[in-house]
Amino acid sequence: MKSPYVYFLPKSAVKVVITYLEKDVAISIICSSHSKEIRADFIQDSGRVISSKLMVDAPELCMTHFLIEDYFALNTHQNEKLCPYVFANVFESGAICFGDFFDRCPRDLRQAWNYYWETPFNRENSGYYEYHRDRCIGISSHSQAGHREGKCICACCVEICNCPCYCVQSHLFEQYLKECPSREFSFEENPQIIGKDSVILEVLSSQLIVIPKEIGTRLGLKGTKYPDIFLFVQREDETNYHCEVDQQPIIIPKALVQNGTAKTT
Repeated sequence: MKSPYVYFLPKSAVKVVITYLEKDVAISIICSSHSKEIRADFIQDSGRVISSKLMVDAPELCMTHFLIEDYFALNTHQNEKLCPYVFANVFESGAICFGDFFDRCPRDLRQAWNYYWETPFNRENSGYYEYHRDRCIGISSHSQAGHREGKCICACCVEICNCPCYCVQSHLFEQYLKECPSREFSFEENPQIIGKDSVILEVLSSQLIVIPKEIGTRLGLKGTKYPDIFLFVQREDETNYHCEVDQQPIIIPKALVQNGTAKTT
């Protein structure tokens, strides 16, 4: 039988959204807009990597952990709906690419949040090519190879034309990342989340106790949807976690809890 376990949230989280899907449970954290220093790696066609650090103004973001499928997605929380938010290092589906951290899959949202911002951002999984195309200052040499209808449509995007251009693309990529959060996005509803049963919780602490629904509890849980299988730890002592449900104190013995991990084998 699965054991209760400790689940950590980033300290920047202001709300927690628990969403009950048909075959999964999603934990989401809402983090307010903030400025963040990131590392941007521009990888040239030759394979040379140009690295830089820059500050970006990130909008209000929502990061989601699908517990059973065990993957993380980056979304934006807008009008009480969770919609895909596509930024560098995020696939169109919203799934996050953790790059160098691939072999160290995050255990919880705190680790995923830290991994996401620590991973170098690059032009993969971003809208950089379109951004570059619209700002290309011109080609330096011409070749018909790869042109459409004999006319060069885009001098920068290798998927359309292999012509080199005068642009300093690493600088343009930095500019793209700086402008990315402030541009208008086309939001699409996430079918996994929209219209599902969600519970929005105020963050009482950055530490949750997750009680698998297979476990019988004294909390009065009924049915298959249990908003109170997620208990905020308000304090802890040597032997117990002190939590609260509906303003009633709940004590969880530490001996029953897998400490510091979201994996329940």
